[in-house]
Amino acid sequence: MWFSRYMQGLVFAWMVLPAVHAEQPATQLPKVLLIGDSISMGYAPIVHGLLDGEAYVTRPLNKQGGYLNCEGTTRGLQLLETWLAADDWDLIHFNFGLHDLKHVHPETGRNSTNPDHPQQANLAQYTRNLRKIVRQLQATRAKMIFATTTPYPDKPGGPLRRADQVAKYNTAAFEIMREHGIRVNDLHDFVLPHMDKWLLPNNVHFRVVGNRALARRVAEAIREALAAPSTQDHYTADNFSKVEKIDIHFHLHSEDTRFVELAQRDRFRLLNIATQSAPPEVMRYKHRTIFLQHKAHPEHVAPVSSFSVEGWDASDWQEKTIRFLDETFEKGAVGVKVWKNIGMSARGQDGQLVMIDDPQFDPIFDHLAKRGVVLMGHLGEPKNCWLPLEQMTVNNDRGYFRRNPQYHMYLHPEMPSYEEQIAARDRMLEKHSDLPFLAAHLASLEWSVEELAKFLDRFPHAVAGTAARMSHLQYQSQRDREKVIHFITQYQDRLLYGSDSGVGQDDSIDSRYLAIRERWLRDWRYLTTDDMISVPELDQPVRGLALRKAVVDKIYSRNARKLFPQSWGGSP
Repeated sequence: MWFSRYMQGLVFAWMVLPAVHAEQPATQLPKVLLIGDSISMGYAPIVHGLLDGEAYVTRPLNKQGGYLNCEGTTRGLQLLETWLAADDWDLIHFNFGLHDLKHVHPETGRNSTNPDHPQQANLAQYTRNLRKIVRQLQATRAKMIFATTTPYPDKPGGPLRRADQVAKYNTAAFEIMREHGIRVNDLHDFVLPHMDKWLLPNNVHFRVVGNRALARRVAEAIREALAAPSTQDHYTADNFSKVEKIDIHFHLHSEDTRFVELAQRDRFRLLNIATQSAPPEVMRYKHRTIFLQHKAHPEHVAPVSSFSVEGWDASDWQEKTIRFLDETFEKGAVGVKVWKNIGMSARGQDGQLVMIDDPQFDPIFDHLAKRGVVLMGHLGEPKNCWLPLEQMTVNNDRGYFRRNPQYHMYLHPEMPSYEEQIAARDRMLEKHSDLPFLAAHLASLEWSVEELAKFLDRFPHAVAGTAARMSHLQYQSQRDREKVIHFITQYQDRLLYGSDSGVGQDDSIDSRYLAIRERWLRDWRYLTTDDMISVPELDQPVRGLALRKAVVDKIYSRNARKLFPQSWGGSP
């Protein structure tokens, strides 16, 4: 009798609750996804009714249009991506555990009553799976509520489930949710005093009165979570080592592969660049090391090659350059970098500076576009380069140009102006509008977020990296913090984090890592918190931007993965 009533309830639920995979109605209501096993299937339609007009509540359905039992964490990992992709969720109420702790046949995987047979996912596997699920859910930026597994009598009918296992699985889940700051709807303790009245006899499932009670509890938890300010909208300094990050401007030129292992502890991956800034023998070493590091850590290091403009005037220069670049692509290079020597020091046999919009480059860039290879460009310099040292806005520029007067254009008025450098770069981009372009150093427009916005609007195939120009954002945010926050938020899909850090052949890996990690941490605090931060590039502290998690995730990893989809092992 109880089974008949239970099935009638599910049929009713299938009729009234909208499907995840059905066409979604136009609504301004918060979108709520319920993920759970058959216990969730019992209360879901009632929750839908209780929140009618307050939230759009739905859950996954199967191909026949009936409720999909989301089962345990094993099935959850298999199908979660599909469930989440159906919409942009405002809140996800989820549960796994009841199926994980049941016993199954070791060969067929079917339900078992044999205590010697394994559980579908033992406690250790459940914990690992649930952590992976939480990471996937966090990527949606939805608010989250985890529901604990409800209690049941010892050895209920059906597959073997020992009652003493519930507390162990719930305890493990509680710890994971605590680590990630996720709300917990403790349905277990809510049900425990009412088991005799609410549960079906000798069963894990609930009577109608029990499903109604669960639904009221779930609806109340959803209301509270939707109404409350989100505690999950921003990262903290403590989240630094817990969030995937990609430094898209790095120079790791060492045969020691331990640096990458240290970076993995802080969840950093690298785009490793061989910049054409040294004599040929040094460039051969640079290229060798970027591929060596990639081979040692293919899921954590992606290489970017470069080419020489030596022999620029030779008739076979283009052919040789394309052949060389193709060889680097075969080794794993995902991009090609051009450097400021083009436009600032490299010259042809006629003594004229080689500029980036010269037609001699066109076959190279056409070849890259045809192959879908990203061109990374450090073209021109910060605008400070054309000012005397005492008028420069940030300390790092003053220090660099004091050490490198050959690139301090204020001292070389015979050289092209700042405006001429930028114009040559823009003419090149106009010619090659199908070439994906990563503008290093905030496109040498670091001095003005308004000018950088104009650049990004003008060239939709371009994105910009922050490397070595974070101080310029900080300088601007000292004067107008909201303007910088607005810019980054508006162009969150077009900005990528980079540090321009490096490790040389003779560097101590441990000491270099500590120094680079300190920089990484400062940048993280600036972007994620509203702390007052002292930075060596500025004389006065700067207040952090406290960007939302969704923005931070794009800048630190999602945009890089979109630009280089085959790198770092694909999706995280």
